[in-house]
Amino acid sequence: MLSENLPERDSNISLVNQLITMKPLAIRSKGNIVGSLQPFRKKERDDPVTTDPKGEVREIGQYAGACRKKYAMEFLERRKMDFNSFVSGFTEGEGCFCVSFNQRSKLKTNIEVRPSFSISQNKKNLELIKKIHQNFKCGSIRFSKSDQNYKFEVRSISDLVKKIIPFFQNYPLVGTKKADFEKFSQVCDLVYQNQHRNREKLLEIIEISYQINCGKRKYKKDELLKHMTS
Repeated sequence: MLSENLPERDSNISLVNQLITMKPLAIRSKGNIVGSLQPFRKKERDDPVTTDPKGEVREIGQYAGACRKKYAMEFLERRKMDFNSFVSGFTEGEGCFCVSFNQRSKLKTNIEVRPSFSISQNKKNLELIKKIHQNFKCGSIRFSKSDQNYKFEVRSISDLVKKIIPFFQNYPLVGTKKADFEKFSQVCDLVYQNQHRNREKLLEIIEISYQINCGKRKYKKDELLKHMTS
């Protein structure tokens, strides 16, 4: 069966079902028809060899069904890639890779390291923030009354290392945030390996982090270093 070699349907199963049941099927990409079922139907009608006495479609029907699924999956994949590229570009202007620090007396070094990735938008663009959140399948959305913005934010070091960083490696940033992302990735890798609990490595993390442009900081670098213990 030709359909056995085709990719599995993803969570967008309802859209896939709509696409593969259209009569005739015609999926358009940038104005060009990339697939149509009509030729198969015509051949089916004209060639009685393709159907058995019960009217069940054989090889041509199987081939047509396989093609419909194939075109549907290609359509969804293109749409997903287009949105991922949009998110990458959108992050250049509205995203933030940040590493913040807090004093924590219970920690050996007295310093807590908190990497995070976020995208903020005015409340009018809440639906876009929700879609980005859904696309990453991690993080959370919170509302700021002070600036009337919604913020999608990921703080989990596991999600940052396994979802956020690989995403931007596959859909690279090309502007000024590219350098911030590369430094952010270094810090996340060190934190994920628990290197921030080591004094020497924590000094390295602080040095890298203060090269990242993430707005006004709670502590100046020299002030933060004074809180460290051996």
